Formats: sequence, C-alpha cells, structure tokens
Amino acid sequence: MADVKSKKKKFVQIIAPRQFHEQVIGESLVADPRLLLGRKIKVNMMSLTDNPKNQNIQIKFHINNLKGENVSAEIIGFTLLPAFVKRLVRKDKKRVDDCFKAQTSDNKKLTLKTFLLTLNKTSKSVLKALRKQTQETLKDKVSKISYDELLKELFSHQLQNETRKKLGKVYPLRQCEIRDLQVISEKKHDDEEQVKVEKPAQKQEEKTPKKEEKPKEETKAEKKEAKPEEKPKEKPKEEKNAKTDN
Repeated sequence: MADVKSKKKKFVQIIAPRQFHEQVIGESLVADPRLLLGRKIKVNMMSLTDNPKNQNIQIKFHINNLKGENVSAEIIGFTLLPAFVKRLVRKDKKRVDDCFKAQTSDNKKLTLKTFLLTLNKTSKSVLKALRKQTQETLKDKVSKISYDELLKELFSHQLQNETRKKLGKVYPLRQCEIRDLQVISEKKHDDEEQVKVEKPAQKQEEKTPKKEEKPKEETKAEKKEAKPEEKPKEKPKEEKNAKTDN
C-alpha cells in the first residue's frame, strides 16, 4: 500500500476590504486556503474601527478571493444588534419597522430593513405615510450611488441623517436607523427554487397509501349486511315448539 501524504494545516489570514483598510479580521487553520472560499464571517464593527460607538453594529463578510497564501473578503451585510434596537424604544413613542428591496447604480441588489421612532404617539395614517416616504426616499438615493458609496454613507451615519430630515416633513422623528442591510445572492434563489419543486412530489407520495385503505371499509360493510340473514332461521323453531304444547 502506498503511503498517503496529508497536507499540513496552517493558519490562513482573512483580510478585510479597503473600507476597513485591508486589515486582518481573522485566521483559520486549514490545509488549503481555497477551502475557505464561499464561507461567511461576522465581526463586530468596534474591533474594526477601535471606536466604542460602533459596538452595536455587526458586519458580515463573504470570503470570495485568494490573496497569495491568504484570502480576502467582501462586505455583504450590516446589522444593528437587536438588544440595542430594543433600548431605543420608548412607551410614549411609536415604532415603525419596514422591509423592502433596492438596487444600487452598479446593479447590486439589496434588502433593507428600517427602524423609525416617532417623537410622539401618532395615528395609523401617519405611520403608513412614513413607511411609504421611507421606501421612496431610500430607493431613490440608493439607485443613484454605487455599493461602495452606499457603505461609506451608511458607516458614517450620513444616509440615516439625510433620510431623517426628509421624513421630518411628514412627522418629526426621534430616531431613524437602517437596522439591517443584506446583499441578495443569486445562488440563494436557485436553491429556493429547487426546494419548492421537490415539496409537491413528497406530498403526492404521502397521499397514495390512503387510497388503498378504502377496500377495507367495503368488506366491513358486507359483513354487517350478512348478519340480518341469520335472524329469520330462528323463527320456525319457535313455531314447532308451540305446536307440541297444543
């Protein structure tokens, strides 16, 4: 038998994109750096910027390229921690959440989730108008800038401040945040379509055995009908006994 030579594992560095000055965001012990391609990693933004104000933000990276003996990653997500969002909510205010899709000028498809907090309690009609205006404002803004420019304005909070000023014409806001931003991957859509096609086939297989159980009910019905035929045979015996008594 020939000896199988196994590759020695080594630490491979994961390098951030230029938005974070291409710093090392993590390491992984693997035999081949190519094994890391396609994987995702989440990092707290405070560790990337050394700014405590960013401790409530989580950045999602996608490892997509080899860089020598290391790998590089791109930004595919921005999320405010749920605990931070809950601390912003107040009893005397109205919370407005919304989710919609947008597309940048360089054809990057995104899913945006917004969080608004009104200055006072408001009616449902005002909340509806705020949601509508939020979608129109952000979709128009995102369509005019590239993905890199969008991330720059998002990290600096410039995008949120501009949106808050425009929405203030509808109703004054205490808080305006983009609590989640995710890049829509085309591969995910392909996987979802395959799952949807397989589900109906499984349901048909489950229904087929139920049809075979019907003949059992017919046999029970035949047995019940056969029982009344035995009763008339007992009547002649009673008549014979009556004649002997006479």
